[in-house]
Amino acid sequence: MTAATLTWRGRRRVNPTPRLM
Repeated sequence: MTAATLTWRGRRRVNPTPRLM
């Protein structure tokens, strides 16, 4: 869950497309 939160919060501005979903 740590990597998911970091990717969602860190890559949410750069990448509008989440890789988790």
